[in-house]
Amino acid sequence: MRDSPPVVRSTTSTSHPRPGRAAAARPNHQPPAGCAGTSTSVPAPRFGPRRSAVGLRAERRRRPAELDAVAAWLDVPDEPVVLVGHSTGAQAALRAAVDRPDRVRSLALLGPTFPPEQRRLPGLFRGYLRSSRHEPLGLLPVTVPYYLRGGPRRIARFVRSAQRDQPEQLITRLDCPVLLARGEQDGFAPRDWVDRLAAAAPEAVSRTLPGAHAFPYGQGGLTSRLIAEAALDRNSDQPAPERRLR
Repeated sequence: MRDSPPVVRSTTSTSHPRPGRAAAARPNHQPPAGCAGTSTSVPAPRFGPRRSAVGLRAERRRRPAELDAVAAWLDVPDEPVVLVGHSTGAQAALRAAVDRPDRVRSLALLGPTFPPEQRRLPGLFRGYLRSSRHEPLGLLPVTVPYYLRGGPRRIARFVRSAQRDQPEQLITRLDCPVLLARGEQDGFAPRDWVDRLAAAAPEAVSRTLPGAHAFPYGQGGLTSRLIAEAALDRNSDQPAPERRLR
């Protein structure tokens, strides 16, 4: 059997704790367990120091910039990739997979955001309350500095841009298998939302795992096994897992 396909990960600050420049990608020489190929992380845009007027205007395109970064890295490997996204990074990964079906062999969406009821502030706040009480305390020193540097206006622009997405429509246009996963206490990706996405996709399976929205942060081994499962279908003679969990 030939080597596993390369993996490209579109991440958020909660699933990729190391700081980095917006849309900068880094090769990772230790791919997820079960994947023999290379692995590259494309971090979501970060909230850094105060920017110039030009930088602030460019920041209003933060979502398109993230999408451009993911799409650009799809062309780097010599073969189609396993594309993985977490949280708003899952939205970027889904759109990139729809836009570039020739470069994505399979897709893994971890804690995909936002269900329709969270596209307004009250629903989003309820989702935050459901998730935050179950998140590990170690997440605070990772995320709080970015939020403080970003400030409420910049964070609000980023969230509003993600709320304008409609993943339930995009996922119907996929041309590859997709694995969807959520944490058991994930308030941003409730079970009925993930099941709805799985039902709308042409070829999908869903998983519910221990933890809340940021489950990839503290469960690297489990996340690696999910990515390996996403890579399995077109890379193995083993039977594929059951396609849908209703």
